[in-house]
Amino acid sequence: MGIAALIQLLESTQSHIQSQALNSLGKIDPGNSTAISTLVQLMESTKSEQTHLRIVRYLGEVAISDPKAIAALEQLLSSTEDEDICLEVAYQLGKINPGNSTAIATLVQLLESTEDEFKFENITEREFDGLI
Repeated sequence: MGIAALIQLLESTQSHIQSQALNSLGKIDPGNSTAISTLVQLMESTKSEQTHLRIVRYLGEVAISDPKAIAALEQLLSSTEDEDICLEVAYQLGKINPGNSTAIATLVQLLESTEDEFKFENITEREFDGLI
């Protein structure tokens, strides 16, 4: 399947098709700027938490130092109140842009505000590793 067809499948409303397209693109052409731009647009237009998480994870794998992806992830951090999405976005943002002050500030805020012991351990073991 060609890259253009995979990019077109990213806009599918069916999550399993979208996931397959993401996986295939990641193997065939990681860092494809057209795919990253399409995903950023999709992330900005969707209200689905699952779609946000899928796109955020993909961007964390393939959008290293990509300014559009970094800006979109920072925007998502500032516009969502969902702790799980904030946690994942901060982690992936730290992967594609180590030392990102927005990611670090979000993680510090989550550490200070969480009362969930499991989430606290998850933040300290996973999210700070490599960010600072």
